[in-house]
Amino acid sequence: MPSRRLKTLVVLALAILTNGAGNLCLSYGMKSVGAPGAWTPPGLWDVIGTGLSSAPVIAGGVLMLIFFALFLSLLSWADLTYVLPMISSCFVVSALLGHLVLGEQISLVRWVGIALVSIGVLLVGRTGPSSDASSSRLSGSPAP
Repeated sequence: MPSRRLKTLVVLALAILTNGAGNLCLSYGMKSVGAPGAWTPPGLWDVIGTGLSSAPVIAGGVLMLIFFALFLSLLSWADLTYVLPMISSCFVVSALLGHLVLGEQISLVRWVGIALVSIGVLLVGRTGPSSDASSSRLSGSPAP
């Protein structure tokens, strides 16, 4: 099954890259749009209109849609114990791209948060299905 593993790795790499690039474009685009001049409905609509007509925001939205489609396709056929922990690397890639390309400062608190989320995803991804009797009743199976 090396071809399936290769397919999974390629789609996974594309998903991680499109997520990072999408977040980068959205961040750059929204920073260039700026904050509303006034927190009134016309001021907010002005920011929304400017954001929706901004090329980086549009590109970021398209890239995030591509990421979502790739991630959903991975969830449909790939091994979840392999995909879920790897997809948490999107947080690391997004933070690094923000720092390297946009010059964002990444605090220790953010890195700790990224680490905690990644560890949580690893734990959940490695946890097998429950064999508890209550879960079989929820799925419609008769009780033993």
